[in-house]
Amino acid sequence: MFSIFSSFLYNRISIHVAHVRAASTAQKYNLLVIGGGSGGLACAKEAASLGKRVAVLDYVDPSVRGTTWGLGGTCVNVGCIPKKLYHQAAFLGKAIEHAKTYGWNINENIKHDWDTLRSAVIGYVKSLNWGHRVQLKQK
Repeated sequence: MFSIFSSFLYNRISIHVAHVRAASTAQKYNLLVIGGGSGGLACAKEAASLGKRVAVLDYVDPSVRGTTWGLGGTCVNVGCIPKKLYHQAAFLGKAIEHAKTYGWNINENIKHDWDTLRSAVIGYVKSLNWGHRVQLKQK
């Protein structure tokens, strides 16, 4: 068994977000998972389901623009998931472009709003981050 300092406690799983508190808040854990991506989260959930106390360390330095990540790792936050959503938006644009060929009456004034797409992608990613936090809390 080992001790670390924790910012948030969720039943058997703790999320530590790079804040170190006073020694009086030391907690004891059976497992320390480094990384809140898919592998780290799966490991933490499995260990918690076996009755172990688990700490998940997940931290990414903010970007030059101040962007930080939620739980889920690179894929959820800046990789696979956002890329696939932007890719799908591009496919929809192409489909609209070719829709007339297939009998659709499309208004010629259709235009894309980048800010709306960006907000939708950010919202979806945040919903995944929240879902990961809830799942950890339930363990």
